[in-house]
Amino acid sequence: MTTETICSLVQAVRHLIGLAWLLEGLKSSQPPFPLPERDIDKAIELLDLPEVTAKKDHIIETVDQPLIVQLFIALYYALLSHSELISYLAVFIHQMKSASILSLPLPLMVFLWGTLNIPRPSKTFWVTLIAYTEFDLIAWNQQSIPDNEPLYPPLIIGIEQKTNYFFIDLVLLLVLFSHRIMLKTLGLWKSDYEDPVKFTKKEEMFIVESTSLDMALFSHDDNNQNETTRGGSSLSPVVGIPSHQPHFSKQVLVRTEVQNIMDHYPAVIKLAQFNMRLPPQIWYMFKCIYFLLSAYQIRYGYPTRIIGNVFCKKYNISNFVLLIGYLNLPFLYELRTLMDWMWTDTSMSVFEWLKMEDIFNNVFQTKCSRRIELKYPQARGVKKRALIKYLMGGGAQIMIIAMIWLPLLVFALGRQVGKPNIPYEGSVSLSIGAYTPLYTMKAKYIKSINEQQWSQMINIYKANRESSTILSGYDEEDIGVISLGGNSTAVWGISPPDLDKLILEVKSSSTLVFKLKWNLRRHSNSPTVPEEVTGFSNWDLIAEDPERKVLASMLSKTNTSQSLKLHDVLPKFLKLCHDIYLVRESGELALEEDLYAKLVFLYRSPETIIKLTRVPEQ
Repeated sequence: MTTETICSLVQAVRHLIGLAWLLEGLKSSQPPFPLPERDIDKAIELLDLPEVTAKKDHIIETVDQPLIVQLFIALYYALLSHSELISYLAVFIHQMKSASILSLPLPLMVFLWGTLNIPRPSKTFWVTLIAYTEFDLIAWNQQSIPDNEPLYPPLIIGIEQKTNYFFIDLVLLLVLFSHRIMLKTLGLWKSDYEDPVKFTKKEEMFIVESTSLDMALFSHDDNNQNETTRGGSSLSPVVGIPSHQPHFSKQVLVRTEVQNIMDHYPAVIKLAQFNMRLPPQIWYMFKCIYFLLSAYQIRYGYPTRIIGNVFCKKYNISNFVLLIGYLNLPFLYELRTLMDWMWTDTSMSVFEWLKMEDIFNNVFQTKCSRRIELKYPQARGVKKRALIKYLMGGGAQIMIIAMIWLPLLVFALGRQVGKPNIPYEGSVSLSIGAYTPLYTMKAKYIKSINEQQWSQMINIYKANRESSTILSGYDEEDIGVISLGGNSTAVWGISPPDLDKLILEVKSSSTLVFKLKWNLRRHSNSPTVPEEVTGFSNWDLIAEDPERKVLASMLSKTNTSQSLKLHDVLPKFLKLCHDIYLVRESGELALEEDLYAKLVFLYRSPETIIKLTRVPEQ
């Protein structure tokens, strides 16, 4: 007989012994599989097999494996020990992918049956779950449904024909049967668990639960007014609960969210299935985990002592830092303390309560300091190292500066992070005095400039410090160019008498006023930002200007080839006040001192301000 055969026989004997122990009904805190190694050693000694003993010495135990192998082995056993939770997660994923009425009983059975059983789900629950999953495998409808019909009845019911519709069902069955094998191996595949302790006030609890359900169903509008409060719930309430009955009714009220169907109805009618988008799937999975934890909380009950601060459970440096940060948050500590006093039965007044909380916090900080001193002892009379000072002091300074300057920085950079919004339409008109416009042009095509053109534009205004300063806050994406033709799009509709009158005014010695009006249209999503922007600019043409003779000859039609030039008729769009901030940013420190001296001179006395800011008399 070879060594391998002997080892196989020993392993078979080992499993037979374990099976005998299981059939005899031996109750032990240790599972029957695998048997301890000492039992195998005794069996080998009784058989007196030297070859098997030599073979056993070469067996590598788990602790002798590499760390990565030990990690995978530990993860494997962790999954085996939590196969029940894995089955629940598989049910949630199945419902998330199916999203139909026929698949809805699976998560409902998990929430309302399996997770509420004490001490664990029974055999009947798992058999029902497996049987219903196999029932869901039936392909009911052979007709395919287009994706743009999410309200099609077979799709809502769950009897539509899908590609690979059986895949998610088979995965769920695989997980459920794996958990069934684990329960059978451990001897827990049974339904004869001991009955849990019965509540004495069963009817009253049922009335409270029914009333809570009715309140949740018929108060949809009220709950929508406080949407943010339904996102989640703490597993440890802040204040103590006098009994389980009212808190159970509170949990039932919070967890009954039938109105979510109405909240998400607009998302359904957008011709897209609810489970085809990632955000609803993530929301559904978190909600399922929340309900699962709530069911476990209801099943195991609530702790009898839950009053206190979660940061004060241990005396270490992390809890010390967390408590200091919590106390330094503006008004948070005061609000929490007052709420505790309001909703906790006590004989103390509010001032005594506040004083007690202050004493407790001081004592906790002192105990944390003593623990830190014991854990990290330091010799007396030795100065702190520079590294410790820079790490702790510098880190605290950076945090304080960041808390102060971060909001200011966000507001200061608000313009830089905005999207470019150049106009999409522009129009220009030029008129002389009160006469009809002489030139009218509308441009609907506004093009952007490239990087090379932007560089050329910056070089042109480089000599002007004011223009360079304001242009530094923009990019080429923020600039639009409007090209206007030389010919007007509209005929100059001036009457002959008005034309003769205009020629006389041009030849006279009076000043002519040219008016340029421009209009720009842009996209606006805010009522405070106007969509249309209008402006105008006036330019005077004096009698001594030689351009008046050219204009007179053009109006008299004696000279039609010469052009008229109006200098500086367009307004200066780039404007900036000469103030201290501008010269400081530009590096003119001497001018900064002069302007600051002028500012101090103005604010030296109210008499000086009134004197220099008085409106001049006509």
